[in-house]
Amino acid sequence: MSAIAWNNSFALGLPEIDEHHRHLLDLFAKTYQLFLEKRDKAELEEVIDELINYATYHFAVEERLMAEYRYPQRSEHQRLHASFIDRITTQQIDFYSGRTTLALELVVMLRDWIVSHILQADRAFADQIQVREDAPAAEDGSPKTAGVVLTL
Repeated sequence: MSAIAWNNSFALGLPEIDEHHRHLLDLFAKTYQLFLEKRDKAELEEVIDELINYATYHFAVEERLMAEYRYPQRSEHQRLHASFIDRITTQQIDFYSGRTTLALELVVMLRDWIVSHILQADRAFADQIQVREDAPAAEDGSPKTAGVVLTL
């Protein structure tokens, strides 16, 4: 397994979100490096805290955008975020309490989740924003929908 470096396949065309994803990948790379080096538990705890806190912040920004653009799959996407936070927090508690060590399975789960979430769920959301941004504005000033059925 190797760390993931930012590349253009992760770019969604949403500068703020792309910068967040770049930072999340950097935090993952840092976590992975500390894991490989079998570093002190306190160092691992610090980077895991930072990763979880930043992911939580990032998810809130994404969810605000989803609400703003009335993204039809918003609830499903929010469930993905909540599920990730639940999984990683459970792992975090087990690691901090000494019930488990930071295992390769956790590192692989982090990597796979981050990559698949960006390339699939976040890409679908970004594509929807791009469609709406490219649509002509409605004459009455209502939000652009580009023929998308909005569920409220």
